[in-house]
Amino acid sequence: MKILIAPDSFKGSMDALNAAEIIKKGCLIANPNAHCVIQPIADGGEGTLEILLQQLHGHAIYFNVNDALSSSIKAPLGWVAEQQLAIIEIASIVGLYSLNKTRRNPALTSTFGVGQLIKHALKLGAKTILITLGGSSTNDGGVGMLQALGAVFLDQSGNDLPLGGIAIKQLHKIDLKRLDSRLAQCNIIAACDVDNPLCGPRGADKNLVKQLDQALMQLEKVSQPILEQHNPCNTLEKPIAKQAGTGAAGGLGFTLKGFLAAELQSGAELVLQTLNISKNLNSIDLVITGEGQIDWQTQFGKAPWQLMLAAHQKHIPVIGLCGRKGRGWQQLLSNGDSKGFRLIKSITPNHQTIDQAMANAETNLFQASYQVIKQWQN
Repeated sequence: MKILIAPDSFKGSMDALNAAEIIKKGCLIANPNAHCVIQPIADGGEGTLEILLQQLHGHAIYFNVNDALSSSIKAPLGWVAEQQLAIIEIASIVGLYSLNKTRRNPALTSTFGVGQLIKHALKLGAKTILITLGGSSTNDGGVGMLQALGAVFLDQSGNDLPLGGIAIKQLHKIDLKRLDSRLAQCNIIAACDVDNPLCGPRGADKNLVKQLDQALMQLEKVSQPILEQHNPCNTLEKPIAKQAGTGAAGGLGFTLKGFLAAELQSGAELVLQTLNISKNLNSIDLVITGEGQIDWQTQFGKAPWQLMLAAHQKHIPVIGLCGRKGRGWQQLLSNGDSKGFRLIKSITPNHQTIDQAMANAETNLFQASYQVIKQWQN
């Protein structure tokens, strides 16, 4: 049996490569004759930069920028010299898991550091900037990024808005006169980890409530529609705020699209195409993928789901492993020949708390991998 082991990261506990190695060990204990092929995947969140640089033969250059709460950090800028391509992974700048739980406050976090790194990419002479939008701790609609790039956001009294998502509620005027002119000569691609629109039933605010476990009232104070009113590009037949991907990273996709004319792409599809995953699926009998949580939102652009779709085209069954099965996970199961996971298994024993599950994630993943292969063979 030939098994493709291609998980995303289990956020906060294991990166994708580590998870893949552990799954492989469990599989080989269960079936020593199995041939296991490892290929970590990503959808624009943490780990995307490393996978792309390895595949594109690029390297990382580190620059001092602000993190989500304005502390100075060194963040990697991916550089592929032959293509004059810069790659920015926002999870490495304003990532959710780079902040202590007590500091994860989307009302205060900002994308200012993302804008700083974009300026470094422009200084290097980048012709294309690829920005991966997964894993963000921010919900400022990309205002901080634009502030770093020279845009001015004012309240009704003519004062500059402070950094952070809560400040958007006071937005009255946007002045783009000092926006970095070099942006006009650069092609920008935003790799979205989800296909959520900014507004509507799957808008950025309500999804961040689920992801960050913050109080709903705190996020509702963020007034992203005010940004939409001032958006100079919002003249299309379908408003930008309703387009897929504009809700990614707390509305950063909306700002990149609306103000910087970025092309929004599925991060998972971009990564899988770069990896030539369709070719890698040839002669595979079983695919094992996974991430921290699998729920109804997984089908909206997440890497394990996109991998399942690719495998489904070749009639290859897919098993999804996860730290936790969230609301609506049953919707993602295959029913006969329909698209979906053949099996979704939580690696976490019922008696473990979230903290215990995070601390024992590697052991849990190993045991679950062993169990699913034994179950599959029977």
